[in-house]
Order: sequence, then C-alpha cells, then structure tokens
Amino acid sequence: MSVGLLREFLQNSDDAKASTQEFVLDSRTHPSDRLFRPELAGTQGPALLACNDALFSPSDWEAVQRPHESSKIADTNKIGKYGVGFRSCYHVTDNPQILSGSALAIFDPHHEFTTTGGAQYDFVEEASQYEDQLSGFDFFLQGNHSESSPNTIVRLPLRTTAGALTSRIKGEVVEASKIRKIFQSFVEEELGIALLFLTSVTSIKIWEVDDNGSRCLAEANLIKRDQMPVQESGSETMSTYVAEVGASRGGHYTSQAWRVFSASFLRREAAELLSNRLGYDVAPALEKQKLHPNVAFAVPLDLALLEQNKGRLYTFLPLPLSTGFPCH
Repeated sequence: MSVGLLREFLQNSDDAKASTQEFVLDSRTHPSDRLFRPELAGTQGPALLACNDALFSPSDWEAVQRPHESSKIADTNKIGKYGVGFRSCYHVTDNPQILSGSALAIFDPHHEFTTTGGAQYDFVEEASQYEDQLSGFDFFLQGNHSESSPNTIVRLPLRTTAGALTSRIKGEVVEASKIRKIFQSFVEEELGIALLFLTSVTSIKIWEVDDNGSRCLAEANLIKRDQMPVQESGSETMSTYVAEVGASRGGHYTSQAWRVFSASFLRREAAELLSNRLGYDVAPALEKQKLHPNVAFAVPLDLALLEQNKGRLYTFLPLPLSTGFPCH
C-alpha cells in the first residue's frame, strides 16, 4: 500500500472528466444503529474517502463489479482501468462503498450480508430509515440525504484488527497513521507535479477530519495559459502551453510555472514503425496495454528550479522512476 493508491483514484477521476479530486482521512467513529444491515457496524470507523465532481456511468458500475478485468481496456481515450484499478481499494478495506448520484453501493466480497457480493441502494428513497449509514459520507453530503449528490464518493473503511483476523483478502490491519504517511509522501513528492499531464483534473485537496473538526492538509491547483493553437504536420500533432501549479501545504504556498510541449502521432503509423524495428506485429500488444503514440515533457521556467529539478517519467501520472533530466 503506497501513494499508488491515490494515483489510481486520480487516473479514474481524470477518465471520468472530473475537474476536482479530494482525499479525506476521517478518523471518527460514526453511529451504527440505523444501517442497511447490522453486519455493517464494523465499517463505521475510520475511513479513507476519495471524491470527485463527476458521476459514475453505467459502464463504471459494471467495471467495479468485475475487478479482475478492465472495461476501459479498449478505450484509448482513457488512461486508467476502473475495474483493475478498483482492486487497489482492497489493500485498505474489505468493504468498499461508492456513493454516486442517488446510488450507494456496498461491496461484500465475503458474503457476510449478501449472496451476490454486494448490494446497491437508492439512498435518497431510504435515507430516513438508514441515516447512520450515510453519516460516513457527511463530510461531502453535509447532512443532506434527501437529494442526489453531484459527486462520486468512494469510502474505504480501514481494516480493523477484528476484520484482519477473518479477512480472506488481506490479513493486515490498516491504521489511520498509515494513511497519514501516504498523504505525507504524496504531498512531499507529487502534489506539485501530479497535475502536469492530466487532461481534466485541475485541483487536488487533502483533508483530515476528527472529532475536533476538519483541516485542509494540502492542495494544488493548475491553470493553463499561453496556450498555442494545435499545429499539424503530416501525421504529427503538436501543442504547447504554460502550466502554472499553485500548491499549499502546512500554511506555506508555492507557485511554479512549466512550459509543456506535447506531440501525438497516428497509432497505425507508430505501430508500423515499431513492428518493422522489432520484427513482429506490435499492434495487439499496444492495444492491450493501452500504449499511446503520444509524448510530452514539462520544463520548469524558473532557471534555479531547472538546475534542481530531478526529472520523473510519467504515464500521465508520475512514476517512481527518475530520468536524470531537468524536465518531466
């Protein structure tokens, strides 16, 4: 379990055309008297929540029910794999919960309260009977349980000691301190650069909530400016813009501007060139792995930062691989 968990959420939010992503560590224990099922009482404790401002589509609902495969595998416009990516949630919990629109889905892989591995409810229709079930989402719902939400909220109740003893998925207790460490690593290493190559998400906020209230631990926002018209040259398409990333952490604000250059090529031509070089047809592998004939790099405009910068490789989001170059 690492920062990769947050990257999975960011990928899926970007694919959903969301513009905002928020992560919350809620260390509170919520009431458990009025739940959809009494077996869910153990999921009312501390949790990690991820929220974006886009709604789940029917294909998204289908994908998370089949976490062993990706419904987006053939869609080259999407960078993540909602089904496969959703599997990462099980590092944290045995009972993921997803609220989107008026639907609340609760997963039950151990078949403790269902025979189908989970259940979906219309929480707006049933809110008055099951108020406590929704209390874990109230950081975003603000107690409004009578209307559909414009967001998608994923809630991952942290695996408890009791849950780890009986889990057939992972026998590891997940303390709130582990999530704090993931937040800390993300803020220190990726907060200021995570948005550079995403196509839709332009804002990230990280929160912690406890019995004393909530506080924003960090946030980042990206603004594109000086965007030049797309230029086409044969089979190549090129564009450039300045990405200004403002980041706030611990009361300290920084702003950094990057010149981003990007180019894309026809998939067919790229496949032919690679096939000729490697001696076999690479097209099926490119499609299966969703490899795009696109390349982009971001150069810091501050010369001092140019010398300090340690370039990272990306697949839209940063990988833990350094290039040694002064750009990403």
